[in-house]
Amino acid sequence: MKRLFFLLSAVLLSAGLYAQNPTGTTLAQEQQEEIDDVLSPVEGTVYDTVSEQPSLKDGTDFAVWIAKNLKYPAQAKEDYIQGRVTVRFVVTDKGKVRQVKVLRGVEESLDKEAVRVVSASSGKWKPGTLDGKPVNTRLLIPVVFRIQ
Repeated sequence: MKRLFFLLSAVLLSAGLYAQNPTGTTLAQEQQEEIDDVLSPVEGTVYDTVSEQPSLKDGTDFAVWIAKNLKYPAQAKEDYIQGRVTVRFVVTDKGKVRQVKVLRGVEESLDKEAVRVVSASSGKWKPGTLDGKPVNTRLLIPVVFRIQ
């Protein structure tokens, strides 16, 4: 009976991933497109130093935004794994997040969550500027996982 329940649950879950939304694409296709978008190369020069750093459009401090949107992986929490994941990424001149990369990780599930939360901020950025013009800007941030 347990085996049948598990099998039925797996079938229903996989059907949900491949169900179509109003745009005609499946959830799995949309998730892959988002991943491809975030990992795609940046066209043009990427600057490390700019006149005005990128910031979130709504004015929220990025560290506060991360803390609000971070989902601590359950197994890591249960195993009391904590630490700082250093993530590098580019905010494009259009405010999109690209080339997200973990430079110093802690543990795989924490590293993946750090990449997910940074990637989720794509489109929420006001780009950095150089001489008053929006430019691609490379940022380096710590994502801290601490069990309270």
